[in-house]
Amino acid sequence: MLDYLATLPYADRSRVLVTGVSHGGWTALALGALHPRGVKGLVNFAGGLRQEGCVAWENTLARAAGSYGRRTEVPSLWLYGDNDTFFSPPTFTAMYRAYTAGGARQKLVDYGEFGNDAHMLFALRRAARSGSRR
Repeated sequence: MLDYLATLPYADRSRVLVTGVSHGGWTALALGALHPRGVKGLVNFAGGLRQEGCVAWENTLARAAGSYGRRTEVPSLWLYGDNDTFFSPPTFTAMYRAYTAGGARQKLVDYGEFGNDAHMLFALRRAARSGSRR
């Protein structure tokens, strides 16, 4: 992805913001732990990897977040909603705390409830139109 970005004449490879939704948000955090050149920040929107078939998957996710936090030097913004059907407030709060304990700089924005599932904020057209909490 970053190699492709470097080929674009209009892209400033020295000032990159990496953002992702759901698994992509988790991937953005993982990328941050690798210290990619030019990346200045990360946006994690409802990020994580839900593995219900694994025992205590939420605890494993929080531990992994801590590992990323210990290795990440750029700031990140985390956005989660209270009625997210993938990652509940206790789950994303544990992830956030572990990431913070690892030393990473970030801000968590809990935007409350959105429709029937806050995890769908980016996928629903009404979110783009309204810009308001639902």
